[in-house]
Amino acid sequence: MAVKSGASLSFRDFSSLIPYLRWLAPLGVVLVCALLQWWQPPFLQAARVAVFDFYVAQQPRPYDPNLPVRIVDVDDESLERLGQWPWPRTRTARLIDALRNAGAKVIAFDVVFADPDRTSLSRLLPDLAADFAANNIKFDAAKIVNPPDNDLILAQTVAEGNVVTGFAFLGSRNDTIPAGKSIILTQGEGAENHLLGFPGVLKTLDIIEDVAAGNGAFSAVPDPDGVIRMLPLAYSYKGALYPSLVVEALRVYSDANSMLLEVSRAHPVWQFLAGGGVQKIRIGEYSVPTDERGRIRLYDSGSKVSRYLPAWEVLAGETDPDELAGAIIFVGTSAMGLSDIRATPLDRAAAGVEVHAQIAEQILTGVYLVRPAWGNRAEFAVFIVFSILISMASGRKRTGLASIYLIMGEVILLGGSGAAFGYHSLLLDPVLPGVGLLAVLGIVVSVGYAGAVAERQRVRSAFNRYLAPAAIDRLVTNPGQLRLGGEMRTMTFMFSDIRGFTTISERLEPEELTRFINNFLTPMTNAILETGGTIDKYMGDCIMAFWNAPLDDPNHAENACRAALLMLKALDELNAELDAVMPGTNLAIGIGINSGPCCVGNLGSEYRFDYSVLGNDVNIASRLEGQSKAYSLTALVGENARALAPQFAMLELDQIIVKGKTAPVTVWGLLGDESMQVEPDFAALSDDHARMLSRYRAQDWAAAAQLTDGLGRNEMAIRLGLVEFYQLYAERIASYAASPPSADWDGVYVALSK
Repeated sequence: MAVKSGASLSFRDFSSLIPYLRWLAPLGVVLVCALLQWWQPPFLQAARVAVFDFYVAQQPRPYDPNLPVRIVDVDDESLERLGQWPWPRTRTARLIDALRNAGAKVIAFDVVFADPDRTSLSRLLPDLAADFAANNIKFDAAKIVNPPDNDLILAQTVAEGNVVTGFAFLGSRNDTIPAGKSIILTQGEGAENHLLGFPGVLKTLDIIEDVAAGNGAFSAVPDPDGVIRMLPLAYSYKGALYPSLVVEALRVYSDANSMLLEVSRAHPVWQFLAGGGVQKIRIGEYSVPTDERGRIRLYDSGSKVSRYLPAWEVLAGETDPDELAGAIIFVGTSAMGLSDIRATPLDRAAAGVEVHAQIAEQILTGVYLVRPAWGNRAEFAVFIVFSILISMASGRKRTGLASIYLIMGEVILLGGSGAAFGYHSLLLDPVLPGVGLLAVLGIVVSVGYAGAVAERQRVRSAFNRYLAPAAIDRLVTNPGQLRLGGEMRTMTFMFSDIRGFTTISERLEPEELTRFINNFLTPMTNAILETGGTIDKYMGDCIMAFWNAPLDDPNHAENACRAALLMLKALDELNAELDAVMPGTNLAIGIGINSGPCCVGNLGSEYRFDYSVLGNDVNIASRLEGQSKAYSLTALVGENARALAPQFAMLELDQIIVKGKTAPVTVWGLLGDESMQVEPDFAALSDDHARMLSRYRAQDWAAAAQLTDGLGRNEMAIRLGLVEFYQLYAERIASYAASPPSADWDGVYVALSK
């Protein structure tokens, strides 16, 4: 038999912890939120940027078409008209000349000229000579004196001024060093520790890069969802600092030779409150606020047609010079085949060069999206204040006030975040503190509810030793019932115990016996409770239960019979387990069921009382349980219960006068449920059984004996375990045949034992 044991925190102990948990639980939420604030897990970042993207979508940055920023776009039409990319460097030189002649002030390339131009005649001649010679074609390459070099032509064009070349950082290591064209000063120390760094670089040819007015990186690192929301303005590479393409373009535009990175040098306490790292970058007259890593946040205006000028139009001279005069020109591509398509908050397929153009527009107009360094602290401060208010209200069991504080906190967080963006372009996060406040309210309410439940359970636990569980429910609903007295009602009663328990108990130690009893009583009790019964008491191995009190149960007799059948099923499972640990041991039980009027209520003294029942039919149920062994059957049912539950498979066993009583009781044997009653074999058995009892009570001993003998060999009777019962009748009939009773004998058997 399986034995379950263990220890758990008592309801009394748990109730004593509730005052502490009301503060410790929300403190735990605060600590978790602080950890999340420090850790910044991906799901939290995704939720935050979703809110910020929503703000940008609702209020994009206004676009001013008069701003001196344009994109010369190597678009799909330009490729169709002028050929595949990369173009000959001579064509790029012509593009620069066309832009410069139109009055462009700065020309920045979002392109790397990393390899020599293979279309240069100086590089084609040796290959052509070899190919002609292989095909016996006369060709004298020596007659072409000083063939032009396209890279040199482009370098000469770039050297004429105001061209910014670009380079890209790589994730793989190499020893390439890009040219530094600007002086990068730092105010404060450790800028290189804050800026983004990379192990390698892909740069423009030295011949071109060396003569450029500026040289900047255009590497952008997207967020985990692939959207570019931040663009570095400076980078750290091999111990040196390098500007971005946008910064270099603005430096050349401002005729400045240097840029300044301001790094926080504040006291550590102030750094904790206001943040550390890079604070801003100064480029000429422009002071650009950045995050601690020197990045600027893209305030997306969305893609605008007027921002773009097709490259073919510029080369054809079809562009309005007013579009180019005095402008910063970013040369890039929107052609799908050139793989420079990026996702931005407002456009999931924007040209990469547009990010640089939009950042330049932001700097020129001074319109920035800023996540202030003090933002995390302010958000957390609001969260802490309202967490305390919610906890205090909950501690006083004022859940309504706690809910009001929650609403106030959420309004301040959400409304403040929206207002900060709308009026000052500040990004304040309402997600983490907002969810944190919900968690605080949820957990303090849960702790309060758990405390109330624990208190009720503690009271229940205290009364369970005196009252039935259902009676406690009724008592909780109506405490006025806690008084002596009861009421009369018709109920069904059950008594059950283990047969031969004394023999079993002699084989077990006290602790083993306790576990044995507990493992027996548990499934038996479950069967009773599942059918709506109330456990009155346990008396060793005996169970006393009743139905129809304290809760009304119009089917009380039916439910009692069903409980008995469930108990028999549970007993079979219990015996299977028992055989594994105590071979040869087979539990058998006796059950007595009866119905009738009784007094039910709180019975006892003024100082201690039980919810129980009193009445003659209660005692009869107890006597029927005692007689179950005599009839070799498990469950005996009184006439009253049989009348209230006629649908069950039962056979009338006898009319007896139980010990201590003077009136006879008709006893029925409970053998099965409704499905068995309608079985043809059971119906046939029931008919033969009734004829046997009729002949027995008519003192027709020969006929009764013949019927009893046939019933003892009936397959259905054997299946139901009635062989010993019919053997009892066979012995009784033989005894009466040898010594007949008086003529007025009514067939009633007087039981001599309980």
